[in-house]
This record gives sequence, C-alpha cells and structure tokens, in this order.
Amino acid sequence: MKTVQEMKEDITLYDICTKDVISITLNATLQDAITLMHQNGLRDVVVIDETTKKFGILTVADIIKEEASTTPDLPLREIKLEPCIVESKNCYVKHVIQKHGLGFNYICLIEDDQLVGIVSKSDIITNYDPQLLANFERLIDLINYQKINYVPHDMATKEAIMLLEEDIDDAIIIQKEGKSVGIVTIRDVLKIFANNQSLEKPISTYMSTPLQTLPKEATVQDALKFLTQRHFKRAIIADESGKILGIISQTELTRLLYNKWLELTRQSFDLAKKAVELEKIAMIDPLTHAYNRAQFEKTIEKEEERIRRYNTSFYSLILIDIDNFKKVNDTYGHDIGDSVLKGFVANIQCYLRKNDILFRWGGEEFIIFLPQTSCQNAIIVAEKVRAIIEKQPFKGPGHVTCSFGVSAKRAIDDDVTSIIKRADIALYRAKQNGKNRVEADCDTLLTGTTDY
Repeated sequence: MKTVQEMKEDITLYDICTKDVISITLNATLQDAITLMHQNGLRDVVVIDETTKKFGILTVADIIKEEASTTPDLPLREIKLEPCIVESKNCYVKHVIQKHGLGFNYICLIEDDQLVGIVSKSDIITNYDPQLLANFERLIDLINYQKINYVPHDMATKEAIMLLEEDIDDAIIIQKEGKSVGIVTIRDVLKIFANNQSLEKPISTYMSTPLQTLPKEATVQDALKFLTQRHFKRAIIADESGKILGIISQTELTRLLYNKWLELTRQSFDLAKKAVELEKIAMIDPLTHAYNRAQFEKTIEKEEERIRRYNTSFYSLILIDIDNFKKVNDTYGHDIGDSVLKGFVANIQCYLRKNDILFRWGGEEFIIFLPQTSCQNAIIVAEKVRAIIEKQPFKGPGHVTCSFGVSAKRAIDDDVTSIIKRADIALYRAKQNGKNRVEADCDTLLTGTTDY
C-alpha cells in the first residue's frame, strides 16, 4: 500500500511550473503593480530588473506596508523586494530541496535569460516525498512551545510523579541548583511500582542521568536517528548552556512532521488537486498501514453514490476480530501485540483482490470491504482468510485465530449502519459459538460474482 506520493525520477521544475507568468519591470510604480495584481487576481507578482536580469517578488504584505508610509507613485526599485531564486527550467525537482532547503517561497525559471515559468515552495513540496522534509526542518521550529515539567531533585517521588497522571507520554525533568540533571519517564515510574520501591525517597533517586540532549540546530531527521539508535521514546532539545528548550515524543514528532507537511501544502494555489495523496496519509492507520475508519466512511459514501446512480451495484462487508487478543498483550506485552496486528494485516493484504480494501475498525477489529461481491461469496473469502491466519506463525503466541461476521447490502435503501450492525451480530455469534469461525447474515436480495 502506497503511503506517499510517487514522483517520476526525471520530473523537472518546468513540468510543474506556472508558465503564464504575470510580471512587471522594476521601473514601474507601486500603483502600476497594484493595478496589475488586482486585474489578474494575484497575491504576488514577479518584478524584473531588465538591466541585471534579476528577479524579485512583490507581495500583498509589501503593498500594505508601503501604502501606509509612502505614495502610490513610488518606483518599485525603491522597495526592498523578496529575492527570487533563479534556476534553469530543466533543473530536476529532486535536486531543489537538496540545493536550497526550504528557505525560499518562489523559484524563477529561465531559458536564454528569459523568464519562462515560476514555481512556488508549495509546488515543490507537493511533488516530493514528505519524508525529505525531515532532513531540513529544525526540530525546535517544529515543536514550538512545549510544556516542560521541572521538579527539584529533593522532591518526594510520590509528589513528583503526580505530574505524569494526566499525560503518560510526558516526562519529569529533575533540577539541582538551577541545572537540569536527569529525567524520569512513565517507564521509570512503572519500574518503581514493579520493584515496590519507596515513594518517599527523593525523585532524583530514580532519575536517568546525565541527560542526553539534542542541540537546537538538530533537524527532525537527526532526532529520529537519535531516538532509534538509543531506543529512546522522546527527544530533549537544549541550547549551548544546557537549558532545555523542548521535549517531544517520537509519536508526536511524526505527527507534527506530517502536520507541517500538510500546512505547507495548503499554501498551494491548487490545493484540491495537489493534496489528494497527502490526505491519503491521514487515512492510514500508522501502526498497521491498513486504512482507518475515516477512510472507510469515505469509501462507503463513494460506493453508495455509485449505487444510487446505477441502481445495480452492491457490496459485502466482513467484520473481523482477533480472538483472545487481550491475552496476547497481557502475556507477551504490547510490542508483541503490535507485531501480531501488523503481521495480521500484511497477510490479509497479500490475499485480497485489487479492489478489496482492509480497514482497521478499532483495536483488534478490522473490516473488509468487498465491492461487487455477494454475501455468499464473501463467506468464502472469510473462510479462506480465517484458514490463512490460523496457519500463519506469529512471534510470541505462535498462532492466533479470528472470528468473522459477514453481511451484505440487501437492497438499494439498505444503509451501511444496518449492514455493519448485522455483521457485528454475526461476529458475536461466532464468538459465542467457539471463536475461530465465520458467521453470516445472508438474507440478501442482490447477488453477484467473485474472482476468488
């Protein structure tokens, strides 16, 4: 399953640029530029110095600032313009961020000293793998302000750990004589409880020290590498003096990186078209890489529209629950439980047809959407999936089984809520009847074929 937008290796800036560039010369006045921008519905305009063949960008912000302090007949050459990076139109997109980072808003494309196109930062971003952003985005710029829990080194442990009660992803920074000397995380707290250690002792008794920090210049990629190598769950950013500037967990870091990516992409002039693949990222379960519940709702909405339009389409749903999954977590730990979930999804994905879609419904529950498939054929699919999972080895428990509830659309006005409810009731029967089995509600009026 693809989670990022693919990019052709040979795509150039000219392939993605705006070719009908509206420009104005440096000898024009501010009023000339205002009139031109208004007539063409522009927020920014390219300003060309005909003598030096250099380019600048006049923005609405510039106009607001200048209008408040100067006259409309002010020549543009007297205004400090944002410089525009100049590149050949044949420059490859894949080289741009490597060369310039993200410290630009526009790139002017030239051929034979003539302006032939303009590319915005958003155009670049939406045509490149979002993971590349991690190489250039500073960690401190991404997290902005983060609340930090400081406690003195001699505070009683029972008092200090109360700060972690509301946020288990948080941490406590231990200070002594105004300096940060250690950290206590939720894992440390669990260790204290597991070993029945005293809560009356100073919190510094249980801290990890010395603090391992990242400099404020560190990029997101630096942080991810740091966390992976040291098997840490969070990164601490500090300045040259050792003052802590922020703390962020690995999960939050990944989320913020993608949010930053989406924020930059929304600046694009053609957001609806260019954000499609990025929106897909938000529809994928980060653990298993199956589609999530929000994407299920979109898929069904689209399918129902097709059914109403053609009055002939139909589909089936298979609701799946991994048997005794809580026992797996309790016995082998959540890391093994996560491994089982990922292995479960990987095995099913290999088996499904191209148009069938697996969604994570919640926890250890999943749902398969099978378009153009009757309920009877969906039962066949469910039985085959059940047999595959039953035989598949998993780290930890060795083997797991699943229970299945199958239902299908009965009529044009049969809504998805009713279909899911029938599948859920069927799944409950499968659990009650011994688990590791398929139950169905197949009182269907619509029929179909299958490719299985």
